[in-house]
Amino acid sequence: MHPSLPRATAVGAPRTEAHRVADEALRISRVLLSASEALQGAMTVDDVVRAVADLVSGDLAPAHVGIMLLDRVAGRLDLVTTAPLPPGPAERWARVPADSDQSAARAVRERRPLFFASRDEFRAAFPDQIGDLDSIGWHALVCAPLMGGDGPLGTLRFAWTHPQRLDEDERAVILTLAGYVTQALERANRLHDRITVAETLQRAMLPVLPEAAPFQLAAHYQPAHRVDQVGGDWYDAVCLPDGRLALVIGDVTGHDIGAAANMGQLRNMLRAYLLDTDISPADALRRLDAANDALGDRTMATAFVATVETDAEQGRVLRWSPAGHPPPILRGPDGSTRVLHPTGLMLGVRPNARRVTHTEPLPAGSTLLLYTDGLVEIPGTGLDEGIEHLSEFVAAQGHLPLDRLLEALLTDHRGYAHHDDVAMLAFRVP
Repeated sequence: MHPSLPRATAVGAPRTEAHRVADEALRISRVLLSASEALQGAMTVDDVVRAVADLVSGDLAPAHVGIMLLDRVAGRLDLVTTAPLPPGPAERWARVPADSDQSAARAVRERRPLFFASRDEFRAAFPDQIGDLDSIGWHALVCAPLMGGDGPLGTLRFAWTHPQRLDEDERAVILTLAGYVTQALERANRLHDRITVAETLQRAMLPVLPEAAPFQLAAHYQPAHRVDQVGGDWYDAVCLPDGRLALVIGDVTGHDIGAAANMGQLRNMLRAYLLDTDISPADALRRLDAANDALGDRTMATAFVATVETDAEQGRVLRWSPAGHPPPILRGPDGSTRVLHPTGLMLGVRPNARRVTHTEPLPAGSTLLLYTDGLVEIPGTGLDEGIEHLSEFVAAQGHLPLDRLLEALLTDHRGYAHHDDVAMLAFRVP
């Protein structure tokens, strides 16, 4: 059933029946081992179908390999295959009512495999459907039900354009393969549910940016290329009661749902502290770190907290305090950039660490970019080099509208597969 596993042939001395049986048993064992290994890595239904099609492309070589996946809500079976069926009558074989008398539906409903070695055998069981079979060009068919722990998942279906009489060993291999497919589909379903939960959680964690006129705000979150698609990166912007605007970027260590949950706790606590009148960014971080320690979680995270306010002498200013986070980039109205270098100690290390609030003027036309380290982790380079490259890019492209600037940062600046989350928050003084 696999191109690398041909049937045993006699070489040299004549083979006894015992030798033939042993060779066939070894061949089948290798096929099933290959199937187990191939399906173990399947993460989606499409992956499962591709793996099965490759596995059976040798000895049996069916013209059609597909999974009729049961949709319990819709009450039907939907075809997933590597090669779509031709139009016409075949469309009735791609979407089948679960309560119909079509072969795939009957195999699921009766929970037993159906083997048809020829047109005559199929016509004896389904006389009304032989016309469809002829239109598709099939002469033999197998429908093996996929029985999961919570009931049937669908049918594994093979078809041939010529009569195909399967012996007991080949039928046993197909049924064993159906069992492996069932396990792979259950894993794929669990993974899909896990990703859905992760994506829902991440969307709930990311805030809607406030109306902060006359200032402009834009933000973007890009998940890493991994299974959970969720992590501990976050951004935030809060209009404070005293008229200031708070800007936050942070990154909790870890890349899973637990990291996202810890991030949500830190974000909400920090929001509450920032609402205290006249609290400085350094004081907000100190209180957050103390609470993080007192609650016993000791979440490790980096963060950058800033407030935008109006000073009687300096005009609009940025007051900011860092906690081990990559330094933001400030672009002036003349296109020059500055890296806000002081980093401070990250959260969760020493709750009584000294924290400082720095002040930076914000002339009209200034643009501030806050980001997480996924944006500057360029393969083959150090973090400092990545930050320098980012600064040069912002200097050249920072005049763009903020939404377009963030898009350019992910495509033009960072046009490679990323292995870490990226969160960005951009702020501009008109």
